[in-house]
Amino acid sequence: TPDATRRALRRERLEIDELVARLGAPATDKAHRTRRAAADGAAGAPPTETPPTTKSPHHHARSDRTNPPETDWVTPMYLLHVPDDPADEARLRADLVKLVAAHGVAAVKKNVRLTPTVDATRWPHDLDRAVYALKSVFDELGGDYREPDLTLVKDLPWIKAVDARSKRGKLREPWNGDLVASRVSALFSHMAQWQLARDNGNEHTYVVDARDGLNPWLLSVPVGALGSIAHNAPKDYDVVFVNQPLFTGGRMFSRFPDFDGDTVQLHEWEQAGVVGLGAYLFSDRFVEKVFKHVASHGADDLDWWLVDRMCTADSVNDAGVFVGFDDAKDATRPMLRCYHALGVLDEGENGGGLRFKKREG
Repeated sequence: TPDATRRALRRERLEIDELVARLGAPATDKAHRTRRAAADGAAGAPPTETPPTTKSPHHHARSDRTNPPETDWVTPMYLLHVPDDPADEARLRADLVKLVAAHGVAAVKKNVRLTPTVDATRWPHDLDRAVYALKSVFDELGGDYREPDLTLVKDLPWIKAVDARSKRGKLREPWNGDLVASRVSALFSHMAQWQLARDNGNEHTYVVDARDGLNPWLLSVPVGALGSIAHNAPKDYDVVFVNQPLFTGGRMFSRFPDFDGDTVQLHEWEQAGVVGLGAYLFSDRFVEKVFKHVASHGADDLDWWLVDRMCTADSVNDAGVFVGFDDAKDATRPMLRCYHALGVLDEGENGGGLRFKKREG
């Protein structure tokens, strides 16, 4: 039931409070910066947030104030995890250590929520998580997720998997193969985060996927850049990807220092044919657009559908109406306005290793 889901989320809230508390109290400014550098590790670590100011966030962080702020990160983050999975618990703890090192205990406790993934192979167990993910879709179709009429979604691509179940409530063909079922699980897992952000009234939200976490090889920015990216995000953005470090193309929108003075750039996301949705920032506009689209046209394999089709394929006309993905006659732009955050890399001294480039000037 929806009430059971809410109770589960409250338990997750208590769990993260306990986990973070065991990681220790906030460090001094000097020790905090040392730990943050260790958290970033190699090129390609996670993000922070930077509010608009006449002084750079780096200057703000290094000013001679008695108690300088530890971070400018204030945006909620939903950290997906796989319940009762020891390997995922180890990954989760590693992610929390990185976040605490970069932003301090208080910011992590305030901003992070542990949210359980959807596992379609276990349906009807925890089916309520998938039904909750469809709350706005049911609203668009004149239904109510609290008393879901699943026949309302039986013709929607991929969404109809929730209705394609046996008498015992298990997935049926063609959705019950391991690979396909995992992709169904990923789709509903992320849709639940979008719905949770809407229900909480979030204007901006980070999501970190359970498969990749804050793996420094898969992120395109330092962990400490989360705040500056959210504060400098374009006013019209729907999504900002903070993973995909190998792709550096697209028209540059802006360049700015993060809280630690590392240089970050925002580019328009124009890389067609790419899959992989590991970590991203989304807006309330994104939620509105996506749920309306899903209610009319369904969805697809999440990593491809969102990163490629919704962000790079011309699919809406000048009036903003969806006219199709595949060479639609009147399509003039993609459904979503998508950007990519990139930490600017510089070679270390004497060519030894890579590090994020400090602000110039």
